[in-house]
Amino acid sequence: MHPPPPSFHADRTLEVVYKTPGDLDPDPRNARTHSRKQIAQIEQSIRAFGFTNPVLADPDGNLIAGHGRLRAAKKMGLDKVPVITLDGLTEPQKKALRLADNKIALNAGWDTEILKLELAELSLPEIDIDLGLTGFSPGEIDVVLSEVEETELSAFKELKDRVRISVAGEPDLTSSGSQGLALVFHELITNAIKYGALSNVTGHVEVRIREVGNSAIIVWTEHNGPAVDPERNKGFGSTLIARALDSHGSANLDFARDGVACRIELDLI
Repeated sequence: MHPPPPSFHADRTLEVVYKTPGDLDPDPRNARTHSRKQIAQIEQSIRAFGFTNPVLADPDGNLIAGHGRLRAAKKMGLDKVPVITLDGLTEPQKKALRLADNKIALNAGWDTEILKLELAELSLPEIDIDLGLTGFSPGEIDVVLSEVEETELSAFKELKDRVRISVAGEPDLTSSGSQGLALVFHELITNAIKYGALSNVTGHVEVRIREVGNSAIIVWTEHNGPAVDPERNKGFGSTLIARALDSHGSANLDFARDGVACRIELDLI
């Protein structure tokens, strides 16, 4: 069965015009609900990025899509909102588009691995942005970022015979500190597998974790790996490690000939 040919609507040119919110009439039978929390999120997004998604209306000003955006604009007291006027649609087509505009977006999924990386990078201390602008709640972000930590630390399980971990005490890291530590471990493990002690069959890594006062001290030491050239310039890896910890702690890398060593100090809760 062949798909139907595209209608004349498919390639029409769209024009954005600005209208006062009072010139637009919301559909009283709009099936999509908008909580006060979501309207507040839309407001926050408009304040941060501008009104990036025009509302859709028919030539008489009847709203087809964008009810939440219009409510947020009214609450913000905006004088004008961007509007795309769609003419030539029948009433059943308007109803179908109103539903499709919301439902089709809900049918999309997430590439969870990429989502974890995106949120982890946006959470780095040197990035000055409110994560709430992503639309994810703090609880949702914490769940995703905790999965980042589990993913990075799971590498130790796969390398359990070659990564030896000892822990003294019960250091309780802050949420931001543990996220930063996960990124540091990712960088150290990746480099050890590519170039360091985990790149050959004889090398191993020793990780010692201990609580000292109000800090957690983590010492990463590589043994029996290839000879290491001293770092002449601060490379991307060193910079990433420093940025990942930022105000939550510090890391010192030592490119000794017999293997890389890294001493990390993190604040405790």
